[in-house]
Amino acid sequence: MYPAPKHDEIIEPFAGSAQYATLHHTKRVVLLDKNPIIVGVWQYLIRVSETELRALPLDFDDIRDVPGLPQEARWFVGFWLNSAVAAPRHRPSKWTKFNAGKKLACSWGETCRERVASQLRYIRHWQVAEADWLPFQSLGQTRGTIDNDGNRRVVKELVYTCER
Repeated sequence: MYPAPKHDEIIEPFAGSAQYATLHHTKRVVLLDKNPIIVGVWQYLIRVSETELRALPLDFDDIRDVPGLPQEARWFVGFWLNSAVAAPRHRPSKWTKFNAGKKLACSWGETCRERVASQLRYIRHWQVAEADWLPFQSLGQTRGTIDNDGNRRVVKELVYTCER
């Protein structure tokens, strides 16, 4: 586990789940990602109201068939429909369907939706940008991770914390 930040700002690339930033959400947080879908989901979460998020549908066969949802909301739900996916899905997995109605926070359902809605207030001050982390790489810490294909690789998980 990484140590607590020493400075007031956290810049985290590979925004994905923003795990380090969520642990230290009171800091100024800037998320970077080259993937416009990831950036769109974080922009949506930063601005969506708790009421609107709580209104996202739980029961559907294909999220694309739900009328009136912003694309970013479809992407957000799509990441929860299957576990450990690199891109949002459109249909719930068999596991998600099997566990529908159970109080699980690890797949799309009432518990997951409520947990995210209750935590939105902690990220309202965050910023997110579609950007490459390469300009910051010499300042960062590295660690080994397992990518979605099960291959070991080294990535920049946290770029740096800085003084301003």
